[in-house]
Amino acid sequence: MTDFDDNKIDDATPVVTTSTKSEFKKNFCKYCGKELQPDAAFCSSCGKPQNNVSQQPAAQIMQQPVVRQPYVVNAYQQPQPVVAPNVSTNTTTVVVESGHSNSMGTAGFIIALLGLVFCWIPVVDLILWFLGLVFSFIGLFKAPRGLAIAGLVLSFVLIIVIIIIWSSIVSALDSIFK
Repeated sequence: MTDFDDNKIDDATPVVTTSTKSEFKKNFCKYCGKELQPDAAFCSSCGKPQNNVSQQPAAQIMQQPVVRQPYVVNAYQQPQPVVAPNVSTNTTTVVVESGHSNSMGTAGFIIALLGLVFCWIPVVDLILWFLGLVFSFIGLFKAPRGLAIAGLVLSFVLIIVIIIIWSSIVSALDSIFK
């Protein structure tokens, strides 16, 4: 006699097997990265056609490194935007590397400009003229030379103004004391 009973088999609960692998691969939009419906011809999010549907998830698409190539901006060149290749985005990233500055030329220009403003003060005008001339001259040997040249020109204009002011003061005092 066997332990096999038909009634017990009918009352038994069915065994459900689960598979760890999915039966189909998930498709993602190659433009926006959203998950697509199986066999979708167009993305439901962005509406673009999906001829060659990418099989990699959106997280992997967004984590791809952006390669930026540095470049040197010339003093006379406008900075150009750097856009990462193969990335569709609505923003443009501008990378500008700081150029060299000529601190001596800048200081000479500012001091010579202050000398022109305060040229009516007797001793201060000579000190500012001399310092502006020296700093601008030193700044001529560094790049960029723009402000150094401007400071040098202002120093020459300042010495002419100082000579005119001092000669008019001396002639006025001479006429008073004669």
